[in-house]
Amino acid sequence: MYYCLATKHLEDLNTAGGVPSLTKTILEKVSIPVPPLPVQQEIVRILDNFTELEAELEAELEARKKQYEYYRNELLKFDDSIPMFALGEVCSVQSGSTPSKKKTEYWENGTIKWLGSTVCQNQKTVNEVTNYISELGLKNSSTKLMKKETTLIALVGATIGKIAFLPFEATINQNIAGIYPIDTTKLNPSYVFYACGMLYADFVRLSQGKLAMANLSFVRRLKIPVPPLAKQERIVAILDRFDALV
Repeated sequence: MYYCLATKHLEDLNTAGGVPSLTKTILEKVSIPVPPLPVQQEIVRILDNFTELEAELEAELEARKKQYEYYRNELLKFDDSIPMFALGEVCSVQSGSTPSKKKTEYWENGTIKWLGSTVCQNQKTVNEVTNYISELGLKNSSTKLMKKETTLIALVGATIGKIAFLPFEATINQNIAGIYPIDTTKLNPSYVFYACGMLYADFVRLSQGKLAMANLSFVRRLKIPVPPLAKQERIVAILDRFDALV
Protein backbone atom coordinates (compact mmCIF):
# COMPACT_ATOMS: atom_id res chain seq x y z
CA MET A 1 0.00 0.00 0.00
CA TYR A 2 2.85 2.40 0.86
CA TYR A 3 4.52 2.03 -2.55
CA CYS A 4 1.21 2.38 -4.40
CA LEU A 5 0.28 5.57 -2.57
CA ALA A 6 3.78 6.96 -3.19
CA THR A 7 2.98 6.97 -6.93
CA LYS A 8 -0.33 8.83 -6.58
CA HIS A 9 0.88 12.45 -6.06
CA LEU A 10 -1.69 12.90 -3.32
CA GLU A 11 -0.87 16.60 -3.04
CA ASP A 12 -2.45 17.11 -6.47
CA LEU A 13 -5.80 15.52 -5.59
CA ASN A 14 -7.26 18.64 -3.99
CA THR A 15 -9.09 20.63 -6.66
CA ALA A 16 -10.78 23.16 -4.38
CA GLY A 17 -7.93 25.67 -4.70
CA GLY A 18 -6.09 27.47 -1.94
CA VAL A 19 -3.78 25.57 0.37
CA PRO A 20 -3.32 21.93 -0.74
CA SER A 21 -5.15 19.58 1.60
CA LEU A 22 -6.52 16.06 1.73
CA THR A 23 -9.87 15.01 3.12
CA LYS A 24 -11.09 11.58 4.15
CA THR A 25 -13.64 11.69 1.31
CA ILE A 26 -10.96 12.37 -1.34
CA LEU A 27 -8.64 9.72 0.08
CA GLU A 28 -11.36 7.07 0.10
CA LYS A 29 -11.78 7.53 -3.66
CA VAL A 30 -8.12 6.79 -4.43
CA SER A 31 -7.82 3.47 -6.23
CA ILE A 32 -4.82 1.14 -6.22
CA PRO A 33 -4.14 -2.12 -8.09
CA VAL A 34 -4.35 -5.23 -5.91
CA PRO A 35 -2.56 -8.22 -7.50
CA PRO A 36 -2.31 -11.58 -5.68
CA LEU A 37 -0.43 -11.40 -2.39
CA PRO A 38 2.70 -13.27 -3.69
CA VAL A 39 3.01 -10.63 -6.46
CA GLN A 40 2.64 -7.84 -3.90
CA GLN A 41 5.34 -9.45 -1.75
CA GLU A 42 7.76 -9.72 -4.68
CA ILE A 43 7.17 -6.06 -5.64
CA VAL A 44 7.79 -5.03 -2.02
CA ARG A 45 10.98 -7.15 -1.87
CA ILE A 46 12.39 -5.46 -4.99
CA LEU A 47 11.46 -1.93 -3.93
CA ASP A 48 12.71 -2.47 -0.37
CA ASN A 49 16.07 -3.48 -1.84
CA PHE A 50 16.15 -0.33 -3.95
CA THR A 51 15.24 1.79 -0.93
CA GLU A 52 18.09 0.27 1.06
CA LEU A 53 20.50 0.79 -1.85
CA GLU A 54 19.38 4.40 -2.19
CA ALA A 55 20.12 5.01 1.49
CA GLU A 56 23.61 3.53 1.05
CA LEU A 57 24.24 5.73 -2.00
CA GLU A 58 23.07 8.82 -0.15
CA ALA A 59 25.47 8.01 2.70
CA GLU A 60 28.28 7.53 0.20
CA LEU A 61 27.43 10.82 -1.50
CA GLU A 62 27.46 12.64 1.82
CA ALA A 63 30.88 11.16 2.61
CA ARG A 64 32.20 12.21 -0.81
CA LYS A 65 30.87 15.75 -0.28
CA LYS A 66 32.67 15.99 3.06
CA GLN A 67 35.85 14.66 1.45
CA TYR A 68 35.49 17.19 -1.36
CA GLU A 69 34.96 20.07 1.08
CA TYR A 70 38.00 18.99 3.10
CA TYR A 71 40.30 18.97 0.07
CA ARG A 72 38.85 22.23 -1.22
CA ASN A 73 39.54 23.88 2.13
CA GLU A 74 43.06 22.48 2.23
CA LEU A 75 43.86 23.49 -1.35
CA LEU A 76 42.57 27.02 -0.81
CA LYS A 77 44.45 27.50 2.46
CA PHE A 78 47.51 29.67 1.84
CA ASP A 79 50.20 31.34 3.91
CA ASP A 80 50.79 35.08 4.02
CA SER A 81 52.85 34.99 0.82
CA ILE A 82 49.67 34.70 -1.26
CA PRO A 83 47.86 38.05 -1.59
CA MET A 84 44.19 38.48 -0.74
CA PHE A 85 42.02 40.61 -3.00
CA ALA A 86 38.47 41.87 -2.62
CA LEU A 87 36.22 40.43 -5.31
CA GLY A 88 35.47 43.95 -6.50
CA GLU A 89 39.18 44.53 -7.17
CA VAL A 90 39.71 41.52 -9.42
CA CYS A 91 36.24 40.69 -10.74
CA SER A 92 33.25 42.29 -12.35
CA VAL A 93 30.42 41.89 -9.83
CA GLN A 94 26.93 42.54 -11.21
CA SER A 95 23.33 41.64 -10.49
CA GLY A 96 20.40 41.48 -12.86
CA SER A 97 16.70 42.29 -12.75
CA THR A 98 13.26 40.99 -13.66
CA PRO A 99 11.68 42.39 -16.84
CA SER A 100 8.17 43.68 -16.24
CA LYS A 101 5.67 40.83 -16.02
CA LYS A 102 3.02 43.23 -17.33
CA LYS A 103 4.79 43.31 -20.69
CA THR A 104 3.98 39.95 -22.26
CA GLU A 105 6.32 40.74 -25.17
CA TYR A 106 9.23 40.59 -22.71
CA TRP A 107 8.48 36.92 -21.97
CA GLU A 108 6.45 35.32 -24.78
CA ASN A 109 8.54 33.21 -27.17
CA GLY A 110 11.65 34.19 -25.22
CA THR A 111 14.90 32.49 -26.19
CA ILE A 112 17.31 34.09 -23.70
CA LYS A 113 17.87 32.08 -20.52
CA TRP A 114 16.85 33.93 -17.34
CA LEU A 115 17.82 32.58 -13.93
CA GLY A 116 16.56 33.05 -10.38
CA SER A 117 18.52 32.41 -7.18
CA THR A 118 17.16 28.87 -6.77
CA VAL A 119 19.66 27.70 -9.43
CA CYS A 120 22.45 28.28 -6.88
CA GLN A 121 22.88 24.83 -5.33
CA ASN A 122 26.66 24.70 -4.70
CA GLN A 123 27.19 22.76 -7.92
CA LYS A 124 29.56 23.57 -10.75
CA THR A 125 26.69 23.75 -13.20
CA VAL A 126 23.13 25.02 -13.58
CA ASN A 127 20.61 22.19 -13.85
CA GLU A 128 17.47 24.18 -14.62
CA VAL A 129 16.57 27.38 -16.40
CA THR A 130 14.08 29.47 -14.41
CA ASN A 131 12.52 31.13 -17.44
CA TYR A 132 13.24 32.67 -20.84
CA ILE A 133 13.02 36.32 -21.85
CA SER A 134 12.90 37.96 -25.26
CA GLU A 135 15.36 40.40 -26.84
CA LEU A 136 12.89 43.15 -25.92
CA GLY A 137 12.91 41.99 -22.30
CA LEU A 138 16.70 42.16 -22.23
CA LYS A 139 16.83 45.55 -23.95
CA ASN A 140 14.15 47.20 -21.81
CA SER A 141 15.26 46.05 -18.37
CA SER A 142 18.39 46.29 -16.27
CA THR A 143 19.04 42.56 -16.39
CA LYS A 144 22.40 41.64 -17.90
CA LEU A 145 23.68 38.82 -20.05
CA MET A 146 26.32 36.94 -18.07
CA LYS A 147 29.23 35.27 -19.81
CA LYS A 148 29.71 31.53 -19.86
CA GLU A 149 31.81 30.49 -16.82
CA THR A 150 30.43 33.26 -14.63
CA THR A 151 30.13 32.34 -10.95
CA LEU A 152 26.68 33.01 -9.49
CA ILE A 153 26.04 33.74 -5.81
CA ALA A 154 22.52 33.88 -4.36
CA LEU A 155 21.92 37.10 -2.45
CA VAL A 156 18.73 36.33 -0.55
CA GLY A 157 16.50 33.64 0.92
CA ALA A 158 17.16 29.99 1.65
CA THR A 159 19.97 29.83 -0.92
CA ILE A 160 21.84 32.96 0.26
CA GLY A 161 25.58 32.47 -0.19
CA LYS A 162 25.18 29.35 -2.33
CA ILE A 163 26.89 29.31 -5.71
CA ALA A 164 26.59 27.98 -9.25
CA PHE A 165 28.75 28.13 -12.38
CA LEU A 166 27.29 29.07 -15.73
CA PRO A 167 27.82 26.47 -18.48
CA PHE A 168 26.19 28.89 -20.94
CA GLU A 169 25.36 32.57 -21.36
CA ALA A 170 22.31 33.64 -19.35
CA THR A 171 20.60 36.63 -17.79
CA ILE A 172 19.99 36.76 -14.03
CA ASN A 173 17.50 38.40 -11.71
CA GLN A 174 18.16 40.89 -8.92
CA ASN A 175 18.67 38.16 -6.32
CA ILE A 176 21.92 36.89 -7.85
CA ALA A 177 25.42 38.34 -8.14
CA GLY A 178 27.33 37.35 -11.27
CA ILE A 179 31.12 37.29 -10.79
CA TYR A 180 33.64 37.10 -13.62
CA PRO A 181 37.40 37.87 -13.63
CA ILE A 182 38.43 41.26 -14.96
CA ASP A 183 41.60 39.68 -16.39
CA THR A 184 41.49 35.95 -17.19
CA THR A 185 45.26 35.91 -17.74
CA LYS A 186 45.58 36.47 -14.00
CA LEU A 187 42.44 34.86 -12.62
CA ASN A 188 40.88 31.58 -13.74
CA PRO A 189 37.03 31.69 -13.84
CA SER A 190 36.77 28.17 -12.38
CA TYR A 191 39.16 29.14 -9.58
CA VAL A 192 36.82 32.04 -8.76
CA PHE A 193 33.96 29.54 -8.42
CA TYR A 194 35.87 27.35 -5.97
CA ALA A 195 37.18 30.33 -4.02
CA CYS A 196 33.66 31.75 -3.71
CA GLY A 197 32.57 28.44 -2.21
CA MET A 198 34.70 29.37 0.80
CA LEU A 199 32.68 32.54 1.42
CA TYR A 200 29.45 30.87 2.54
CA ALA A 201 30.15 31.52 6.23
CA ASP A 202 30.23 35.27 5.53
CA PHE A 203 26.68 35.11 4.18
CA VAL A 204 25.52 32.96 7.12
CA ARG A 205 26.87 35.56 9.55
CA LEU A 206 25.03 38.25 7.60
CA SER A 207 21.69 36.45 7.83
CA GLN A 208 22.13 35.24 11.46
CA GLY A 209 19.22 32.84 11.15
CA LYS A 210 16.78 35.38 9.72
CA LEU A 211 15.82 36.47 6.23
CA ALA A 212 18.52 38.79 4.94
CA MET A 213 19.68 40.13 1.63
CA ALA A 214 23.28 40.70 0.65
CA ASN A 215 23.96 43.63 -1.66
CA LEU A 216 26.66 44.02 -4.29
CA SER A 217 28.77 46.25 -2.03
CA PHE A 218 28.91 43.43 0.51
CA VAL A 219 29.94 40.90 -2.16
CA ARG A 220 32.57 43.21 -3.64
CA ARG A 221 34.24 43.54 -0.23
CA LEU A 222 34.62 39.78 0.28
CA LYS A 223 38.21 38.64 -0.17
CA ILE A 224 39.68 35.62 -1.90
CA PRO A 225 43.33 34.46 -2.15
CA VAL A 226 44.86 34.89 -5.61
CA PRO A 227 47.90 32.64 -6.17
CA PRO A 228 49.78 32.54 -9.51
CA LEU A 229 47.66 31.36 -12.46
CA ALA A 230 49.51 28.02 -12.75
CA LYS A 231 48.65 27.20 -9.14
CA GLN A 232 45.03 28.22 -9.71
CA GLU A 233 44.81 25.87 -12.68
CA ARG A 234 46.30 22.99 -10.68
CA ILE A 235 43.74 23.54 -7.90
CA VAL A 236 40.91 23.67 -10.47
CA ALA A 237 42.07 20.41 -12.09
CA ILE A 238 42.02 18.59 -8.73
CA LEU A 239 38.66 20.01 -7.59
CA ASP A 240 37.05 19.41 -10.99
CA ARG A 241 37.86 15.71 -10.60
CA PHE A 242 36.26 15.69 -7.14
CA ASP A 243 33.25 17.58 -8.45
CA ALA A 244 32.79 15.04 -11.26
CA LEU A 245 33.06 12.20 -8.74
CA VAL A 246 30.38 13.72 -6.51
